[in-house]
Amino acid sequence: GCRNPPHSPSHLTVGLGAMTLRERKIGSAADIEAFCAALESELASALVGLKLKPDARMVRVVIAGDGDTHNRFSGAWLEASGRLTQSQQAVSFAGFSHSVQLEMSKALRNALARRKTTLVRMCNALRAAWVQSRQQDAQGGDDR
Repeated sequence: GCRNPPHSPSHLTVGLGAMTLRERKIGSAADIEAFCAALESELASALVGLKLKPDARMVRVVIAGDGDTHNRFSGAWLEASGRLTQSQQAVSFAGFSHSVQLEMSKALRNALARRKTTLVRMCNALRAAWVQSRQQDAQGGDDR
């Protein structure tokens, strides 16, 4: 997890860094853009109505930085570090097409522990975003 805002810019940060780095190597950034948009939309809808304190942006999606820039909570270490996150291992070695790192503020973690229906909506939103992006992959002729 991460600290509550303002120490983190949002209550939920979704890191797509591992996918971003892989997609840059194979040249297919459209997949990331579609998944990013689906995640932002689905998760924002799932978490609507939560009145978390402090007041801050609810959902933020982060991709990997360019070159030598590391984006905090992106789910990816820079290649020069010699380290890999679990998200990077999933897409690099286990053959996963999608992998996310979720960082939740303490306020969001507490709310999800108290509100099981919101937790289920969040899980369903993650699945729905994945399904949407896979459908776009299939329409675009991606055969991964």
